Amino acid sequence: MVGRVDGKVAAITGGASGIGEATARLFAEEGAHVAIADMDGERGCLVADEINAAGAEVIFVEAHMEREVDAFNFIRRTGEQYARLDILVNNAGMRLYQTVVEASEENWDAILGVNLKGYAFCAKAAIPEMRKTGGGSIVNIASQRPS
Repeated sequence: MVGRVDGKVAAITGGASGIGEATARLFAEEGAHVAIADMDGERGCLVADEINAAGAEVIFVEAHMEREVDAFNFIRRTGEQYARLDILVNNAGMRLYQTVVEASEENWDAILGVNLKGYAFCAKAAIPEMRKTGGGSIVNIASQRPS
């Protein structure tokens, strides 16, 4: 059976847990080669190992998406491993459980770093890679836990 993304290469941020992990597992089941990035190195390696053990091809890159150098390294490593990039799933995100009155400037910097700059840095790195093979898709995910 051919998967819906058979032979495609997908880079997924925040892939060590939650929506990112589920997305990585689904893309792998549907035939994609997958690269996942996350700041949780231990959990990221575990997820990659589990998906690989199921017969897919996945690499893990430890990265902090608010750092441009980490975002570019993640995309570069994906390209080196698979020689192309078809799909970027910007999923990494963070939320601090504070009110606007309680949150400090440092808290806001951290949130905007991951949730805004991280998406931009990954797209900035991914677009030239996607253009090399005729294009691709960028999916930006946002979610909120119920309160």
